[in-house]
Amino acid sequence: MSRPWTVVSISKKTGTTEKRHIISGFDQADIMSTFEKTYPGEDVIALVPGEVPVTTFQTGSPRATIAVLGGKKVDPYELPSDNSS
Repeated sequence: MSRPWTVVSISKKTGTTEKRHIISGFDQADIMSTFEKTYPGEDVIALVPGEVPVTTFQTGSPRATIAVLGGKKVDPYELPSDNSS
């Protein structure tokens, strides 16, 4: 038995997010296998049952600065670890 799924994914190559629709079973392993075969090179961000409207936004560079902490720009891919324990 299969059903439609809405998948929000991110491209490993470009860093852009996309909305995809696939038809797959109910099991997560089956969904992931179907997605990986259909869209190689993309990572899943969210799985939503059914075909639902999703809007994704691009902010320019996939590594765009998303925060300024203490006057310093922070790259979300290089956040400092908290070693204050």
